[in-house]
Amino acid sequence: MQHNPLYEYVIYKGEDIVCGGPKQEIIEKMNITESTFYRLISSTTKREAGPNQLIAEKVRISEIEESMDFY
Repeated sequence: MQHNPLYEYVIYKGEDIVCGGPKQEIIEKMNITESTFYRLISSTTKREAGPNQLIAEKVRISEIEESMDFY
């Protein structure tokens, strides 16, 4: 039985969206390691991020779907 994920991730550079999706998909698309991915979602990275630094946000899929309905 396959479960549906509740969350996906969105990668930002400043206010621009770089990519989004499940963790493994982002790792493959961006050609990064799993440890780099976890660094991007860490609260320390978010707190210390400059305007052009990559950060990741964990987002509920339901929020993504709602924002898509908005457009």
